[in-house]
Amino acid sequence: MTADLEADIELARRMGAVADEVAMHYFESDYQWGWKGDGSPVTEADLAVEEALLRILAAERPGDQVLSEERGVVGGAGSRRWLLDPIDGTSYFLDGSGAWGSHIALEVDGEIVVGLISRPTLGRSWWAAQGAGTWTSEGERLAVTTTASLDGARLAGYVRPGSRWRAAVAQRAMWLHSASPILDLIEGRLDAILSEGGYPWDHAPAVVLIREAGGRFTDLEGGDRIDLRGGLYSNGRLDEEIWSYRT
Repeated sequence: MTADLEADIELARRMGAVADEVAMHYFESDYQWGWKGDGSPVTEADLAVEEALLRILAAERPGDQVLSEERGVVGGAGSRRWLLDPIDGTSYFLDGSGAWGSHIALEVDGEIVVGLISRPTLGRSWWAAQGAGTWTSEGERLAVTTTASLDGARLAGYVRPGSRWRAAVAQRAMWLHSASPILDLIEGRLDAILSEGGYPWDHAPAVVLIREAGGRFTDLEGGDRIDLRGGLYSNGRLDEEIWSYRT
């Protein structure tokens, strides 16, 4: 691992800690919230976390571009781009449950090389970097399952109501409810995740977390782009069977 990548990992983890601290301040107090144009909720906490992260990047990586959920593109074009979702799971935040946290990722020359997902109410985070593996904040290295047959495999996902893909796959696999599928996959509680939505900042950290844990992400066109609104996350052993059910 290069010194530059190690520095980026350290920065991402510091950003995650700041994001958690700011978000928990609002979570444990009163705050304002409303609806965005796309019908999704946004809170004071989303905006405050985003502002805190943008300040850090402006100070420490002033030449890097940023793509963040609430502000969009910040900075000029370049080979390095940070992708931020200040609070992923805002609906869970509003409900007072714990399945929310920050998404932080770094893309270099079009490839995601660092990713972090946090769960502030648990005091935990999960991070990965290219060539360095996937780790918990407690120092445990993670690996995906070795399940090789769809029969009895454990699946979950972000699918549309009435998804034919889900219905077909669930005839053989166990379809489970998961509030945090990516974390369940890298910790071995799931074998694959179907995704029929999401934006680049949703997928960016997940892609490197899954890959470095020994799994695979494939977009809806068979590549590895994070801007095609979905794809398949898996342990890398079930892909052919799962894709065969998508019509």
